Amino acid sequence: MEKEKLKKSTFKNKSNIWFAMGIILCSLLPFIHDLLISDTGELKSWVPILGIVDLFSDSNGLFLGYSSYRIFLALVGMQLSSFIAWFLVLEFSKGKSYRFVFIFPTVINGYQLLLMVFNLRKTVFNGWDYKIFILLLVGVLLILNFYLTTKNAKTQTKN
Repeated sequence: MEKEKLKKSTFKNKSNIWFAMGIILCSLLPFIHDLLISDTGELKSWVPILGIVDLFSDSNGLFLGYSSYRIFLALVGMQLSSFIAWFLVLEFSKGKSYRFVFIFPTVINGYQLLLMVFNLRKTVFNGWDYKIFILLLVGVLLILNFYLTTKNAKTQTKN
């Protein structure tokens, strides 16, 4: 009886349906390249040609430093899907004392996504030393913020 009430209340609220559909679409992001591009690397016939591939391709035919547009979409789709997932975990953990831990993977995924989209993979910003520095800096700042604020100190003693 209680399961039926839960099902009815879940589907009465239309925002829950849109939220669920959004999660499903985000989980499909790593496969967007299969929908848009054929195995030969050409855009499928139903995809409008907007000139994006030509605009961002260099003289060697590389798309933003990737061997093809298909590879770019596959890797960025995976990274974006991961970033959205960690961001949602961060959002769902509001009010929890351990929330600050989820900022680590969210920041690192966001940083890697920016490197991929802006073609900065072969720069010093993609070196392990910069990534470690950013991770340590964010980590130390988050831990200090967490333990130095009175609100979090009170919740830490309760949990």
